[in-house]
Amino acid sequence: MDLLVALDAAVARFDLNEHPFYQAWSAGTLPVAKLQAYAQEYAQLIAAIPQGWAQAAEPAYAAEEQRHFQSWERFAQSLGVTAPADQGGYLGDTARHLFARYPDCLGALYAFEVQQPRTAAAKLQGLQTHYQDLVPPPGQEYFRLHLDNTGELALLKDKIQALSTPAPTLSACSLMANLLWHALDGYWYTI
Repeated sequence: MDLLVALDAAVARFDLNEHPFYQAWSAGTLPVAKLQAYAQEYAQLIAAIPQGWAQAAEPAYAAEEQRHFQSWERFAQSLGVTAPADQGGYLGDTARHLFARYPDCLGALYAFEVQQPRTAAAKLQGLQTHYQDLVPPPGQEYFRLHLDNTGELALLKDKIQALSTPAPTLSACSLMANLLWHALDGYWYTI
């Protein structure tokens, strides 16, 4: 089986837009406390993404993602919470672990980046329709920035296809897709 097909299949099992958390966000039924917890805790992952791009030997994307973290901070601040870049926790620690080795890093980034445009569009629409008073346009910037893939996915596909040993990449992609889904479980089933 083609590696990219296998990666897409691994991610499709955990389509984030199908998670009850994002479904409630899109419908405007997500309690604000859950949105606040998400904004604060998901920052662990957003803060780790630059490390992934640095490991992928893409310093320009790493720098861009560092700037994107600043827009995530504005999102969190609009909800009245902080999003510290240095916080630990399972989500951030697992992402950093996956980003520590090149083949794993490519798979983990793929699981995240392949879903970004669709999830960003759904979350932005939900914010604009249902949470505009809480999250005004400056707090929505992170999601606007991720509506379009600016070449990250094509670059990852090229790097992945050049690998001689695909197993670690597929394993890391599966783990990251699973991690992203189950992180939402934590916000959905708590508070």
